[in-house]
Amino acid sequence: MKPSDVRQRKPPDSVVGLSPGLEQLAAASFLNLANVLTRIETKLDALILQGTENMAALDDAIQTLNDRVTENTTIVGSTKVFIAGLFQQLMDALAAASNAGATPAQLQKLTELAAAVKANDDDLAAAITANTPAAV
Repeated sequence: MKPSDVRQRKPPDSVVGLSPGLEQLAAASFLNLANVLTRIETKLDALILQGTENMAALDDAIQTLNDRVTENTTIVGSTKVFIAGLFQQLMDALAAASNAGATPAQLQKLTELAAAVKANDDDLAAAITANTPAAV
């Protein structure tokens, strides 16, 4: 209801026929009540609009979070594949070098590199586990 609609309203028929003073008082009370109801309706409309805007903002935040989780999942998966591949290449190189007659000092370097990759893989897994909240 628009504020201009309130002025166009007439008091109910039950007011008509009262003494002129009472009729005037009842009509004024009716218009006052109509004005109050219009203000309430306006405030409710504003609250509904605000709620709608808040829900849209929440939907946007959820979508952004979902996009970040998807991106992180892709990165974590790629990292796991990379580390596993690197570790396997080092193990293959270690076996090939050993079969080719590499010295213990040469094999030690490859073994240290493989151990460092494995340690980094373990550290990454531990960090992910430590920083992942339990499912509710």
